[in-house]
Amino acid sequence: MKKKIDYKMLCDLIMVSVYEGETPEQALERVGIKQEIIPPQDIVEIKHHNGLLPWAKLQIDVKSLEELRGRIITVLNKTINLTIFGAKSPYRELMSPLYNFYVYASNLDKRDGVYNEADKIANVAWYGDLARKRLEAQTDKMFSEQPSKEMFDLVSARIMEIWGFTEVEMDMIRYFVCQSRHKGHNPSLNKSIYLWAKQKRTGKTTIARAIVAVLNGEDDLMKAGKYESTLPREMQYNAHEIPVATTSNASILDEALFVDSTRSYPQIKQMLTSADVQLNIKYKDPVHMEAKRYYIFTSNDNITQFIQDEEERRFFEIHLNRVPQQIPFEEIYEIWKEFCTNAEPEENWQEWYNSFEYVRGRASEEIDYYINQFRDDSSVLDLLNNMSQTYVTPPMIVKTMILGKATTKERTAVIGALDKLVGAPPPSRKSKYNRTDLIDAILDLRNGDSFEEVKVDSDIEVLPF
Repeated sequence: MKKKIDYKMLCDLIMVSVYEGETPEQALERVGIKQEIIPPQDIVEIKHHNGLLPWAKLQIDVKSLEELRGRIITVLNKTINLTIFGAKSPYRELMSPLYNFYVYASNLDKRDGVYNEADKIANVAWYGDLARKRLEAQTDKMFSEQPSKEMFDLVSARIMEIWGFTEVEMDMIRYFVCQSRHKGHNPSLNKSIYLWAKQKRTGKTTIARAIVAVLNGEDDLMKAGKYESTLPREMQYNAHEIPVATTSNASILDEALFVDSTRSYPQIKQMLTSADVQLNIKYKDPVHMEAKRYYIFTSNDNITQFIQDEEERRFFEIHLNRVPQQIPFEEIYEIWKEFCTNAEPEENWQEWYNSFEYVRGRASEEIDYYINQFRDDSSVLDLLNNMSQTYVTPPMIVKTMILGKATTKERTAVIGALDKLVGAPPPSRKSKYNRTDLIDAILDLRNGDSFEEVKVDSDIEVLPF
């Protein structure tokens, strides 16, 4: 069987001129290079494309990092086993670019470095280019049909019937799906889903897997396992760890958040609205790669205990509180495939983003605790009634409400409660609250009257970042 050879490519590579009236194959034979001694075509292509890494980036048909690494190892072994470059071989000079690659491969072999070199090159090529291209091709095929509003409404109604989602929650999921398909999505508008349930058998993990499988172009929800990750990996606690977000359109984090997150909470928030990562591949220059930070967090616990602030904009909280209808995995996948492929975004992303309420955090609960203390404990009201001055400072309130030395968190929560009752004092008053206003607000609480949280007026548009 005749070898597949691009004779013109080889002529260009080793600078053999093709005269008028002759073919590239004839030109090579004229200088002494016959077809049977020409190295395999992939070796010629490597030198034609200026090296192993550029060639590796062109292997768009590979389906995994492991397959790409295997292909590189194979071509290196082919090169090492060439017999045409012996000690006195004329082909060393005639095909010097190929001979130089032979020397490179042979030297790797002498120091047992073939695997390590192939692994490094495969990592750079895969994570720097190929994985994302392959994913785009796979998902473009999944989403190739024109969305149907009628189909979307029908499948949404069925999902609400099966799992008990509200219309607002369905809109949250629609936003999550659409952002993963939105080219050039503003990362400050990223939203992750926090799907939780105390009750067992609610199907939260199955829902997450079905949605993530579809968004990554997979034809089976059981293939979603490759898109499950851990918080340390996504945060790159190990500098050489590669986040799943770099090779996916959406991913799953199961029981990834923890209550005692005071130190890591700011970094987690930053990660959720970042758009790229730096991949530190050993012995290679860092590679910057796009990261799609669209996560579905699944948990048995309420998200409130994780959120350190009063509220959090980066999450949709969805609580599953009933056991759904029992249907086969295949049907679940098809239902969510129909939902995702027919979902369409609102025209204005900023307005859509702003339409969702933020998730309440621990700080809100702590503030509410002290609001209730104002209502139920007479000590603060007695203090205020026995005072003659017009204004009162937070330390005076804190000392009355908290036994012993108050922590920073407790002081902050008390101040938050005061702000919620009567509004934050203007800068000119330097954190001094009007005593009469506080008395009136506490009496209103005791009388069961509701109050509206006082907000500072501003002419500046509030942005989500």
